[in-house]
Order: sequence, then C-alpha cells, then structure tokens
Amino acid sequence: MAHQPHPPPPPPGRDPALPDLSELSVADARTLDRWSIERHRIPGLLLMEQASIGLALAVCDRVPAKGRVGVICGPGNNGGDGLAVARHLDNAGLEVVTIDLVGADRPRASDAGVQRTIAEALELPLLDTLPEPLPAVDLWVDAIFGTGLSRPPEGILRAAIEALNESGVPILAVDVPSGLDADRGVPLEAAVRATETVTLGLPKRGFLTPEAEPFTGTLRYVPIGASWKLLPEGVPAFTPVPVPPPPADGASEDAGSVEPNAGSDVES
Repeated sequence: MAHQPHPPPPPPGRDPALPDLSELSVADARTLDRWSIERHRIPGLLLMEQASIGLALAVCDRVPAKGRVGVICGPGNNGGDGLAVARHLDNAGLEVVTIDLVGADRPRASDAGVQRTIAEALELPLLDTLPEPLPAVDLWVDAIFGTGLSRPPEGILRAAIEALNESGVPILAVDVPSGLDADRGVPLEAAVRATETVTLGLPKRGFLTPEAEPFTGTLRYVPIGASWKLLPEGVPAFTPVPVPPPPADGASEDAGSVEPNAGSDVES
C-alpha cells in the first residue's frame, strides 16, 4: 500500500475540533455563543455583561458628559444588552431614558429578564410603551432586534424602528441595526439607519456589502468574552480599556482621565 502523507498540522494553538467561524455568518455568531456557554462554561449572562460594558463605552465616546441617552429595548438578548447598557450609562453619570417594549412581562428566567429585574431593583426609570414623539436625547441606542430576526418587523417594534429613523438624532445600533439581515446586508423591509453599529463577538459578513453601509454607519467591534480559541484569525478576543489607578487616599477628583477604547474599528 502506498504511503499516505500526514495532513498538515493545524496552526499553532488552533484545535482542529473547534468550529470554523470564518464565514462571519449569523450561524457562526450563534455557534460562538453556544460553544462559549455549553463547552467553555461561560454563563450567557456573563457574555451579555461583557458586551454591554463595551457598548456603554462606545456610547460614552459619542455623547457629552452629563448628556442624555435613550435606549429602546426589544425582545430577546438584544433587549437584554440594551437594559445592561442603560445601567452602565446611569453609573457613568448620564441621564438615561429606557424604553422596554417587552415591559414587565419579560420572562424573568432569561438573561434579558435578569437585566430587567436588576434595572427595577436599582429603580432605573423604565417606560414600557413607545412614547409619541420620542423624548429629546443626544443619542439613541437601538437594542430592538439582533441577528435573530428573520422576517419583516411588525407592530410596535416596527413603529419603534420608524420612530428612530425619524428622530433626527444619532443612533448607535447594538450588534445589528434592527431590521437588517446580517448575512446579506439588506433590510427586511424596515431597518434602522444607524450612525454607528457596534457589532458583538464576531464581525458580520453582511455589513461588508455596499448595500449595508446606509444602515450600519461606522462599524466597531466589541468582544463578548469568548475564548480566542474560537475566534477567526484577526478578530481580537480582548480589547484593553486602560483606566488610571485611584489616588492613594481615594479622595482626589483630579486624577485625570483616559479616553476609553470601546473596541476595535472594523473596516467596511
């Protein structure tokens, strides 16, 4: 029998048994979440918290100190991201208007439900209906839909998308502009036209199409705490956010500040 050559070795540190996520598809993003939670034992709530910190820093880059930010939260984990972002922005000293379109009926056992419970416990202001007109803010955070949307948005959720587009205010989209197909880069009839999209975990291939640019705006990337072992080459698993150490006596307010790095820019 002829000698069969051995297959080439995998790249250093890369386990060939791990999934290939290089297509940057919606399915890849779901696989990243699933492997992180089921195989690497990272709770989904921890992934959400990590993502929301990067998102909040991206918001802080765009609004003035003591500015006013609106967050519109839809169903699912995207809405949970929004609720967590609202909490961090409140801690940052911003005035936050949070609209939770699911309201008090949000399932409390879910990660997004935990975020709702935390927001209530902290007595953060929450609106459970879409006001007309939208309140005046410096920036809106679109946390209505993520990658899970597969059909045109309807009802109050579609009305929220249309209200954002008509607001005339900059919009930062969480992971995906609501209503945009992240694989193809085209709207599912109605989609948010974001000023900036902060995509989470993996860049999305649909964002790199010319058709997507009017909806995504500027692209940035924030890791969610998934292991570098799962990520395609060139996608960072961790982006440092340096801050100055507190003063020795813990009393000075003049220690200076560091411009936060909310994540990595993604070329479009």
